[in-house]
Amino acid sequence: MSRCRSVVRVVDEVKLLVLETYALGWVKDVVSISVLAQEMYAVAWMEALSKWFGRLEDWSSSVAHESHRAWLSISGLPIHLWSEGLFRNVIGLWGTYLCVDAATEEPASFERARVLIGTASRAWID
Repeated sequence: MSRCRSVVRVVDEVKLLVLETYALGWVKDVVSISVLAQEMYAVAWMEALSKWFGRLEDWSSSVAHESHRAWLSISGLPIHLWSEGLFRNVIGLWGTYLCVDAATEEPASFERARVLIGTASRAWID
């Protein structure tokens, strides 16, 4: 039995009105929102945006993105295979390795790894 499920698209018209005042940004490097916010307070916000984002444009519901980021959870790895090299190889099947979360980098348990990837895939990644 497949674990994939169909998702019914539900559009919230009120949120669409709010989003029309927003912009989309393509981040140059992986960055935490808190670091970006701190820098925006410390310097002119347009200067901070130009440092962190390679491209900005007005938000639109019709924007088609060629790629997006997704967190993948990898479980069942033997402890001797737990390494960035293995994560990069596995992730290469679906996209580009970006980073691992803190719990994966310094694990208290080896139950699962969480890896952030950049991918053009719109399909379910199992």
